[in-house]
Amino acid sequence: MSQVATVGGPVEVADLGPTYMHEHIFNFTTEIQQNYPAEWGSEEERVADAVAQLRALTAQGVRTIVDLTVVGLGRYLPRIQRVADQVPDLNIIVATGVYTFDNVPLFFALRGPAARALAAMPDAHLDGELTALLRDPAANVRGVAAGTLLARSETTGNPLPVARGHLEAMAAMYPGTRDWQLVARLGEAARPALELASKDEVPGVREEASRVLARLHSAGSEVARRDRYN
Repeated sequence: MSQVATVGGPVEVADLGPTYMHEHIFNFTTEIQQNYPAEWGSEEERVADAVAQLRALTAQGVRTIVDLTVVGLGRYLPRIQRVADQVPDLNIIVATGVYTFDNVPLFFALRGPAARALAAMPDAHLDGELTALLRDPAANVRGVAAGTLLARSETTGNPLPVARGHLEAMAAMYPGTRDWQLVARLGEAARPALELASKDEVPGVREEASRVLARLHSAGSEVARRDRYN
């Protein structure tokens, strides 16, 4: 027979029994919990309260719940596992995915398989959305957006929305592959990206971008001086 994965292991479909299809054992914003811990209170008390309520639910004959607390709503499986271990008569099916109104969070949209999928998608509107991210205050967002635009151009043949050197400079500033020497070698083509980076939200990025900009300015002044006297 078919089985369903639960927190406690696989369960035969025929053994699921009465099921509540849309539940949230815990539902909160993780950043709020971390920054305002008093709102969450005692972890032990929260878990104990959940266990008590779910035991009461099983006493009413419910045998399975589907917990739809996904990323964005406080999903944390070790906590759910603790609860499940104390309510062995209840099957808990946990959901996957992300809670969002419109856009996939950048962490997922611009990484791994998702980034490769974006690079291959022919939808022209994605170029506009990625281009808008080139103005983001964070170098990591700008860098991944630039890299994805470059990859999309090669895969789909779509024209680049801005100069290639601009995108290459931004991609080179991405934290995972940051290469300031490459940015410097791009010269004037990197200037727009450097000017944005000089206002980045990360102090180290601002400082390094300002240094490279100063070198560009110095090199430009030297060229202008030579041209004036030749």
